[in-house]
Amino acid sequence: MSVTSAKTPEEWVETVLLDSLVLTKWIKGTGVLCDVGSGFGLPAIPVTIAEPGVRVVLIERGTKRCSYLKRFLHDFAIAGDVRCEDVDSVERVDANWFTARAFAEPKTWRRTAAKIAPQGSTVFTLHAGKELPGERYVLPFSGRVRSVELWTP
Repeated sequence: MSVTSAKTPEEWVETVLLDSLVLTKWIKGTGVLCDVGSGFGLPAIPVTIAEPGVRVVLIERGTKRCSYLKRFLHDFAIAGDVRCEDVDSVERVDANWFTARAFAEPKTWRRTAAKIAPQGSTVFTLHAGKELPGERYVLPFSGRVRSVELWTP
């Protein structure tokens, strides 16, 4: 099973680890991280491995991916829940931090996050491409520039 399109070990490190772990600059200590459209658990799983006090709520509508995520959390003793549902049916999630890696365009993600994230939580939007609002970072092997945008509902 291929989790990313990475073709080299360096691409895998950048795509799976570094693009996920950049969030640990803001996610520290204890709390709940909600990952919408979780897919194979990126960025949430690497973050919770790096920050063991963080519990995850993974929202994924694909049944095969949900099965994979449940098994992964169980096998690696990662604290969290997998919610197998479409995010459109979710009303509110009790979490401190929210992210979605490849869920939707930033505008759509902002609307969704505004609906499910409680006031005072932090929402992350990860950007790649030409428009890079927020804090920029450079991936070490490829030199690609990405950014993380934070906002609070």
